[in-house]
Amino acid sequence: YETYINKFKLNSEIANTIARDEKLSNFFEEAIVDESSAVTLANIVANEVARELKQKPNLKFNPKQIATLVKLIVDGTISTKISKQVFEEMSKSGKNPQTIVEEKGLIQISDPTQIEPIIDEVIANNQENLKKFKDGNKKLLGFFIGQVLKATNGKANPKIVNELVAKRLEMYRFAPSSIDELSLNGLRVALYNYIFAKQSGGMFIVRIEDSQKDKDIKDKSISKPF
Repeated sequence: YETYINKFKLNSEIANTIARDEKLSNFFEEAIVDESSAVTLANIVANEVARELKQKPNLKFNPKQIATLVKLIVDGTISTKISKQVFEEMSKSGKNPQTIVEEKGLIQISDPTQIEPIIDEVIANNQENLKKFKDGNKKLLGFFIGQVLKATNGKANPKIVNELVAKRLEMYRFAPSSIDELSLNGLRVALYNYIFAKQSGGMFIVRIEDSQKDKDIKDKSISKPF
């Protein structure tokens, strides 16, 4: 028990669960490869492995396979949520976790270019909650993160999803919500460009769009050198 607490940095509950059960402690000792991943391993042994031992005296998987499962979690190949699916398959078939992940296409999605379109779709489908977030309800960040993870069936990297959703929502929070606000923002940009052009001796171009009832657009360009 003391070794689990002091050497492997396990919490008292997990350490006690493993230490008082000889089968679990032996399993843990055989599976441990790297002390830095001891906590992840201990959680699986104290929960999933313990549950299987109660139901099935003869396990279909071995400590080495669980060590491989832990490595897949630690190196980011799969998420903790997906690891539970992999474990369930291991307990039924005895297959190597790497094989299960490859066969079922469970590799974690960490590429932002794959995640961002999903985030945009989730936001587009939840305009009411977006409005509430823009009005100051920051708790809805968790809602949007959850919806993105759900849309990817838990395969998206939670840490990256968290970061990308937070950034995207902040972008939407400061985006114009009306034509009047958009026009005001346009004026700000025009004023900035005017000042920049004047200071640099460049050309300042103004584009005027006048929407008519018949939706004809009149365009005028004014160029003024400084």
